[in-house]
Amino acid sequence: MKKGEGENEGKFSSFLGGGAFGKFYVAFKKENKEKSGGEKGVIGIKVITKNLEENEIEATMQRDLTIGVRTTGQESRLMPIYDIIKERDDKTGKLIRLNLVMPLASFGNVNSLREKLKEEKDPQLKRLVSKLVCKDLLIGMWQMHNQGYYHLDIKLDNMVITSQGKIYY
Repeated sequence: MKKGEGENEGKFSSFLGGGAFGKFYVAFKKENKEKSGGEKGVIGIKVITKNLEENEIEATMQRDLTIGVRTTGQESRLMPIYDIIKERDDKTGKLIRLNLVMPLASFGNVNSLREKLKEEKDPQLKRLVSKLVCKDLLIGMWQMHNQGYYHLDIKLDNMVITSQGKIYY
């Protein structure tokens, strides 16, 4: 975060986009020499300022759901929430902002990918990418259902792709 910059005080400087549930920013991941051999990376921060109580419940459920998949030894196809940082008003203690720390989905959503694939000339590549997307969608739904969760808004806009090509739902 950049501090002391007038109207930008307390806000992230690398705005990537946003949707109905908040704005999304990029942040640098701290170096962890033990786990990554000193490699630095980036993560995403989703900032939510509306419907905070409802969104806090949903974020907690999503975080717990992805932790549940990891404990089964499977590779999750669900977007993990690494941390939920709650900001409260100093005077009232009222929740004023949620910051969800999650992977950076640098290639956007699958609907954008679908539009780009229309221009692709190689039918084999189109088929392969479509097959991978479909497989990851089905695995992600199975992983949620396996833990008793049911997603009520399944669509390509709710699936994102990381820079490593991993598709999260």
